[in-house]
Amino acid sequence: MELYLASKIENEQIFLGEEESHHCIQVMRHHAGDLLEVTDGRGKKLTASVINENRRACVLEVVEVIETVPGSNTHVHLAIAPTKNMDRFEWMLEKATEIGIDEITPIVCQRSERSQIKSDRLNKLLVAAMKQSLRCWLPVLHQPIKFADFLSNNASIYTDDQENFKAIFHCQQKGLPLLKQIFQPKKKVLLLIGPEGDFTMEEIRLAEEKGFQALSLGNARLRTETAGIVAIHTIQLLSN
Repeated sequence: MELYLASKIENEQIFLGEEESHHCIQVMRHHAGDLLEVTDGRGKKLTASVINENRRACVLEVVEVIETVPGSNTHVHLAIAPTKNMDRFEWMLEKATEIGIDEITPIVCQRSERSQIKSDRLNKLLVAAMKQSLRCWLPVLHQPIKFADFLSNNASIYTDDQENFKAIFHCQQKGLPLLKQIFQPKKKVLLLIGPEGDFTMEEIRLAEEKGFQALSLGNARLRTETAGIVAIHTIQLLSN
């Protein structure tokens, strides 16, 4: 089953971007009159008919709305340090999208080995993962930001402890509570995962001052990308 991402929906017409148009017309060889499934990336899935076979700017006509998938009851935001090996970070983004994630922010920490990412490439990966898993919600990928700046910009958004959950995961201290034992479903979840060298004690202290709880994902020491997936999956499992 194919699923396409609309770049715009207006007056019962669906416009595909250049990448999606190329895939639809040039690769999949669709023609006028063919019926396709399309999503707006914000929860809506539609059936549409091709009316313009332009391989750079394909246009479709809405036939029917198949469903409108509501957003998850738990909004999950993962702030994670990009790995030195981008293949591993890309793998994490792909799997996080398949499992279910709303926002991803690459954070630059004191021990980070990478501070830059190729946003265009990673956004294409997120679109492909969303389509492959037949999801209708496209995660938001933010630009990299320094760890302290991220805390300053976001911690105040998650101030209501009754509705929100903030956690930082690290290996600097033994005997931390486990995420699976502590977490109760909340409306907003913000998770912090550091680089391969872990957060510094200064960064951990700063996060705790902002209301983040230090937690563990288990006894094993996990790679950054593995920790991201385990944390997201645990949250989704306990939320559903």
